[in-house]
Amino acid sequence: MLPRILNQLKFLATPLPIITPLVFHLTIIALLIFSCFNPAFLTGRKIHVLMNDGFFQFYICILILIISYINPFLPISEKNMVKIEQAKLSKQNDWLNWFLLGKNWQLVKLFLCLIVIWILYTKNI
Repeated sequence: MLPRILNQLKFLATPLPIITPLVFHLTIIALLIFSCFNPAFLTGRKIHVLMNDGFFQFYICILILIISYINPFLPISEKNMVKIEQAKLSKQNDWLNWFLLGKNWQLVKLFLCLIVIWILYTKNI
């Protein structure tokens, strides 16, 4: 019985298709456009809630994108490391030498994360 239930729930483990966010945002846009022609569909209060939710999702999306790029707990990708090594070899750069020494790249990424957190804190986002 349990294996059959687990097999039925396997679809939960599959990632959502890449088009899912597009469908969500197109639905929101359609609701807003439809509400312009039919005022009873979405009242002013509902539109305000919908717009606030849209702004919140936009800010969260940008925040996740920024943090995913500067995550200090993930190593630098091999592709980026090769580019940095090539830049270091092309000209003498003390900053790149320091950056590649040990785990200094983690310090830089941590500093950037702290700057993002400070900006969000001061803007009350």
